[in-house]
Amino acid sequence: MGPSALAKELNEAVQVVTNWGTRGVSKAGALSAQRRFHVSAEWVLSGLEPKMIGDGVAISFAPMTVGGGSFPPLHIVLEALASSLERLPESARQEASALLQAMTLAPDSKRLRSNLQAVLETIEPSK
Repeated sequence: MGPSALAKELNEAVQVVTNWGTRGVSKAGALSAQRRFHVSAEWVLSGLEPKMIGDGVAISFAPMTVGGGSFPPLHIVLEALASSLERLPESARQEASALLQAMTLAPDSKRLRSNLQAVLETIEPSK
């Protein structure tokens, strides 16, 4: 697969993928490849086995760090998202649901993330 086709599959700019060939793949790019192609992000970044993820490979719930920042474990994020969705009005909940479904196909889409954030910002703070 060439840079153009890979860029399309990962929803990235061709120049970004071309730069990976020179500078190395970013952690975000490796995670995108893992989601899309089921190859281990660790393998993409370091060459350490296993190459493919799937049966028999444990999924880590440990906090992830990217670019010096730290993110909470996935299960914490999902719990917070579910709680937020429960507080949305029905029409906004349907919109958020459609955006989340679209994000499963294009998880790195800045437009989808921005639209979801706008919907979630309509939630009134808990009293």
